[in-house]
Amino acid sequence: MKVAYQTIRHPLRRLLKRPGSLRIVLGIAVVLSLVLFSFLSEHYKHWIDARRLSARNNASMTDFVSEPPSIGLFRNLLAPRHASASTSPGEAEDLFALDPTEAEIQPFHYLGTDQYGRDLLATIMEGSRIAVLGSLLAILVSLLIGVPLGIIAGYYGGYAEKIIDYLAANVSTLPRLIMLIIIVATLGYDFLVIMVTIGLLSSTKIMDIVQQKVRALKETQFIEAAKELGLPDYKIIFKHILWHNCNALIFIQLTYEIAEVILLESTLSYLGWGVKDQVSWGGMVASGMDYISSQHYWMLFFPSLAIILSIAGFMVLAEGLSKWFATAAAEQAG
Repeated sequence: MKVAYQTIRHPLRRLLKRPGSLRIVLGIAVVLSLVLFSFLSEHYKHWIDARRLSARNNASMTDFVSEPPSIGLFRNLLAPRHASASTSPGEAEDLFALDPTEAEIQPFHYLGTDQYGRDLLATIMEGSRIAVLGSLLAILVSLLIGVPLGIIAGYYGGYAEKIIDYLAANVSTLPRLIMLIIIVATLGYDFLVIMVTIGLLSSTKIMDIVQQKVRALKETQFIEAAKELGLPDYKIIFKHILWHNCNALIFIQLTYEIAEVILLESTLSYLGWGVKDQVSWGGMVASGMDYISSQHYWMLFFPSLAIILSIAGFMVLAEGLSKWFATAAAEQAG
């Protein structure tokens, strides 16, 4: 048993000691939390609504007075004063006044409420859908456009390479945020339009990476040998070049792109050019800016924290993957 235990433990210890493993673990934790929030947002919202309904219909509210252990000593920080859903939005002073019902269920608003009495944590979880679905759509578009163009430019060259490089250089030199605003103003505030546009503008980076790697590999001996054996170009490109030599680079770049997509979409929503029919973290930050003077800091702090943690999580994950694959390649070469 001792020998078997050491046999199992030894590879795990080697994996955890490899450079970048800690960053990968932290990044995966952030990514899984973001995905989990997006899937559980509706369930959490229904749970909050059920608590409010029970508090209003129950004669005895003693179950809601007790403070949950998740708040503990930090109750004043994590669950500050909450807005009453029955007050009029036009009354600045009474907007954040507590009514008896909301005072009783206050411990269940773990991050407070917004100016309309909605649970802030539920709204942040709902906004994570834009971050998850929008990032997946944008990187899918970037992958479908950048990889084929990079292959054509790097493998075949000629006039195709000159045309693709000319278009990519013109797109990459223009500010992406300005181009996004122009396109949104022209085509409308649609979720699909915004994410496809972000994917189109981000495809130039993946195209450059694939083009440089393909150009460097097509002159190597094993590619020349594959051509001499009569293998068709598509097998050489997808099996011997992309799958075995470019997959790590593409995956790392896509992880970086997800962080940039979240930042671009949040900035666009903050400026008022984002998606109008869905909750966005950038829109929440813009709304929270109006209430800083009234000391309702949580409306700005927690959505901003969600953006920062999400971007930092994907950036840390990409850096960890980069070090991981570089170390693995060095070990394989050695």
